[in-house]
Amino acid sequence: MRKNVICLCCPRSCRIVADTTKKVVIGNCCKMGEAFALAEVDHPKRILTSTVKVHNGVYDIVPVKTSYAINREMIKKCMDEVRICSVEAPVHIGKVVIKNILNTGADLVATMNIKQKGCTLHY
Repeated sequence: MRKNVICLCCPRSCRIVADTTKKVVIGNCCKMGEAFALAEVDHPKRILTSTVKVHNGVYDIVPVKTSYAINREMIKKCMDEVRICSVEAPVHIGKVVIKNILNTGADLVATMNIKQKGCTLHY
């Protein structure tokens, strides 16, 4: 079976054809593209990005992302966990919001500093 893949490894965005039965890749400009296409066919992974509610902060939400790419089929289940999650301000970049989310091996981490309401601390 053949699968068409657009490589996301670099700005070239190579259009790659991956043969899933023979494990052959055609159309990549570099080794990264070959590895990406084979991984995309066998077990696609993505970085999960979202927002989490913040209590007592100058903003009501904080952007978050997984520390590693997780299996694509886990995205919906992980989002169910993210939706019910909340944190207390202050929040610092890199704060682990959910450790090892659903046993994926990836932590959900904050990607922005959020000050506490009424706080004059500077980051």
